[in-house]
Amino acid sequence: MTKRKRIRITQSEDEYWKEPQSNSNQQAQIDEHAETSININQEEGDEVDIEDENGQRRRGKTKLADLWNLPRGHRVVVNCNTQGQPVGNEGGLLGQFLGTIARNGGICTLSHKDWRYVKKDAEKDIIAQVKGKFFYPTRCEKWILKSTGRKWKDYKCDLKGAYFDEKASLKELYNLVPKDVIKDQWVYLVDFWKSNEGKARSIRNTRNRAMLETTHTAGTKSFARVAEEMRKNHPQMKQPQRAEIYLSTHKHKDGTFMNDEIAIDLQKKILENSEGSSSRGEIAWEGDPYSQILGKEKRGYVRGIGLGPSTSEIFKARFEGLKMTTFDEITVEREMRQMKEHMERLENQIQEQNNTIIELKCAVQCLATGRAIECGQLVEPSIGRVSEVEECSARNASDSVHHNGSSKCKKSTRRKKIASDASASHL
Repeated sequence: MTKRKRIRITQSEDEYWKEPQSNSNQQAQIDEHAETSININQEEGDEVDIEDENGQRRRGKTKLADLWNLPRGHRVVVNCNTQGQPVGNEGGLLGQFLGTIARNGGICTLSHKDWRYVKKDAEKDIIAQVKGKFFYPTRCEKWILKSTGRKWKDYKCDLKGAYFDEKASLKELYNLVPKDVIKDQWVYLVDFWKSNEGKARSIRNTRNRAMLETTHTAGTKSFARVAEEMRKNHPQMKQPQRAEIYLSTHKHKDGTFMNDEIAIDLQKKILENSEGSSSRGEIAWEGDPYSQILGKEKRGYVRGIGLGPSTSEIFKARFEGLKMTTFDEITVEREMRQMKEHMERLENQIQEQNNTIIELKCAVQCLATGRAIECGQLVEPSIGRVSEVEECSARNASDSVHHNGSSKCKKSTRRKKIASDASASHL
């Protein structure tokens, strides 16, 4: 028989569950939404034990009849931890519900080989279905989509294991359409499994699976729910670190560990770091006992804490420091480039101003002697010629008393002669 667990139900028109910050706020919100508790048939996971009229028990898919038959407007209240992972019995029920969504070809089509394409088309429908039955915090949606994607992949794996035969022909496989799968989608799956790409992926996944040293014994209960139960059972309500979660989820019913060597090493490291872990209150951090024994994290995925959080979210402080450093470097580089460009513009402006001053000085002095054109031809506007222009101006001023308007400046005559000789030699 299926287990019956008490599930929190609420009636609310709000879109998301706003988690209370204190006990008083929690009571106020409970009163506001007329929250109640009811019994719902629930088994841990997407399948339950089904007993027929002859007393024979078999595994069958979760129908979630009680959930689907909830009165209109009533929804299950789901609490999440700080990483946005659902916890409690309600979190388990949400996981089961997502399994039914992932197996619904009308929402999550099997005609894609990559979940990202399915998510792009089905994200709004998935969220709409969940919102109709569950009342959860906004930050839980990331986990909802990831969990649906995981269950979608697992569903394809189950279909392949149950119906696909590598030696069978395409025609034979096409006719083996499971009753709950759309035929066109089944044909797509068969074609992919038969393709070279599908075979290569299967070999790669089998090889990766064989590399696992141990498997967990938590069943369908998520690590997040295990961690929350451990926290509530701790005398100080202390957040367990992932090494402790590993020890709890990797042992047999008789208490023996799946891998004694790893368990002993983890226990030693936990004792060595007991002061640090108790003061941190974190589930994972860089250099924690888990990473020291089982290795560093892979990019984008944190082991031992369940589905959802990424490395940037768990190791937030370190990544924020790197991000800030990179941002500061980019800002300084941009400002230096702007300052350099500004200095170059100023230098060009000064050059132009000096050239203008030189030309004006020459023009004034030459006009004073009545030979503006000749002097203008002789003086080149250049900063390096300022002293020469001033010298020329002084001489013109002293010579102006010795010649009239029709006379030529001695300096001009001398320069014209030099220019004429240079031109002749060039020819």
